[in-house]
Amino acid sequence: MIKWNRISITDAKRVIQQFSRVAIRRTAIRMDEAIELSGKYDLYAYDAYVLDCAMQYRTPLLSLDKKMGQIAKQLPVQILEVTK
Repeated sequence: MIKWNRISITDAKRVIQQFSRVAIRRTAIRMDEAIELSGKYDLYAYDAYVLDCAMQYRTPLLSLDKKMGQIAKQLPVQILEVTK
């Protein structure tokens, strides 16, 4: 985001500090569900897995990827928008 002038260095540092407080939980990959999403929406496997995790755990999706955001709107996935 710094490269594209979408965020200042100060704000980027603040984001990294806040991100370090996010709880990370490891989970098994649900391959069947991820493959279904990947095939249906023409996604990379990683993107399909992230969307499946958001649906499985009913957690919001935070992504700068426009395609993922558009697909999430078609799924039962809440989206957290990034604003300046």
